[in-house]
Amino acid sequence: TAAYQDLIQILLHPKFEKSHLPTNLQSLKRQCEQLPLMKIQSHMVPINIRNTPSTTKDSTRVYFFSLIEHLKRILKNPSLSSQ
Repeated sequence: TAAYQDLIQILLHPKFEKSHLPTNLQSLKRQCEQLPLMKIQSHMVPINIRNTPSTTKDSTRVYFFSLIEHLKRILKNPSLSSQ
């Protein structure tokens, strides 16, 4: 898969240092909390089950992020302010 190929490419990169990897789950969580990641929200959406297989569920979860927050992040990016 593409994800596996990406992982192998990272692991074989000359600048990759295994000492930079978190050694446990708590370290990984701490590192994730420090990343400037956007908050992803979700909610359930109904599905029109007419003309679908009988195994189709009547709703599914969708994931999204705030467009306004995304635009704010772009506008606050100093590398883009001179352009």
